[in-house]
Amino acid sequence: NVNGCDSVAVLNLTINNSDTSFSNITACDSVTWNSVTYTQTGTYTTNVGSNNNYSMSFDGNDYVFFANNSSLNFGQADFTIHAWIYPNNINQNARIIAKGETSSAGCYQMNIANDKLRISFQNTDFFSNSNVIQSNIWQLLTVKRIGGTVKGYVNGVEVVSGSSSLNLSSSQILAIGYEPGHSSYFDGYIDNVSIWNYAFDDTEIYNYINSCPPIGNESGLVGYWNFEEGNGNTVYDQTNNGIDGIINGASYNTNVPIQTCNLTNVNGCDSVAVLNLTINN
Repeated sequence: NVNGCDSVAVLNLTINNSDTSFSNITACDSVTWNSVTYTQTGTYTTNVGSNNNYSMSFDGNDYVFFANNSSLNFGQADFTIHAWIYPNNINQNARIIAKGETSSAGCYQMNIANDKLRISFQNTDFFSNSNVIQSNIWQLLTVKRIGGTVKGYVNGVEVVSGSSSLNLSSSQILAIGYEPGHSSYFDGYIDNVSIWNYAFDDTEIYNYINSCPPIGNESGLVGYWNFEEGNGNTVYDQTNNGIDGIINGASYNTNVPIQTCNLTNVNGCDSVAVLNLTINN
């Protein structure tokens, strides 16, 4: 040390080991595991934590609607909305997510106006510049409000900024793919819609593109629809709020954004799932 005496460096080290989960299955003919079909006995592994099989297809004349739920009312507080979209064209003034219609108090909407991202509250609109929305490609749209500042993002890049402290609470329904009571139908595909009662920071928004989709029990998540039902007329909310939707003309489709993620354990370390499979022909 500085006095010329012996000195010791101490390292306090914690190793969080990766872990492995095992599934033992005996079946006839074949088994589908993590979206892959296996027909032979063997041991198989994966580090993929989630798969995305279905989106919702809209043809410009249909929608999904949800009854009002108090969890969707934000007052003057912060919030975040995410949605993956794939417009079939950019010649449309369409609603992606709409809580009420634009002339009514408490309304909030995530929209596209041709090639622009549009955020709408009651009689209030915020637009991006042109050429930020593209046709025939998946893109992640994000809308948030933080402390009265309203922002919009496309693929994690900020493209809209404005100011509004309007009260965003109402008894109006929530709709995906059109404006309740009017039209403004969307033509294309929508997937993994989530609504949160806090504002994501910019890093979280950018990382959301390649992160695992929500499970449904995340803190602050008030509504999440992943359209993985694949059939039927009901879209199920993956949270405990039970904000299930009714499909009106829209249909499930296998055109989905590429979203895969690696399994991790509670310590954030890599994790592997193992399938021990026995096929009895």
